[in-house]
Amino acid sequence: MTTFDASLATQGAAAALISRSFAYDTDVLPLNDRLIYASLTPYGEDGAEKDRTGYDATAYWARSGLMDSVRANPETEPAVSVPGMGDHPTAVALFGAIMAALYRREKTGRGGAVST
Repeated sequence: MTTFDASLATQGAAAALISRSFAYDTDVLPLNDRLIYASLTPYGEDGAEKDRTGYDATAYWARSGLMDSVRANPETEPAVSVPGMGDHPTAVALFGAIMAALYRREKTGRGGAVST
């Protein structure tokens, strides 16, 4: 039997690409039950928009309402995002999920999958 000797595997592709490549439960877990698989996708791995691509300015800045919320007043134009405005909080959220999975693995001996 082939083994997969890694502690953490990450991916950042849209759900449609992931499902064509491999599945964590059936392809990865049997090779290494301590592996933590972290997935960062624009709109999640389930739901109507899972296959959409996403960009910081559209997926986070505009759709979250933040663009409108930070206007000086209702009469001004919507604010313009600086690069990475949504990337940073998303990365921090995934970091937190990975840290929780590492803690769980320390206590249980088993890895798992986390995602944004």
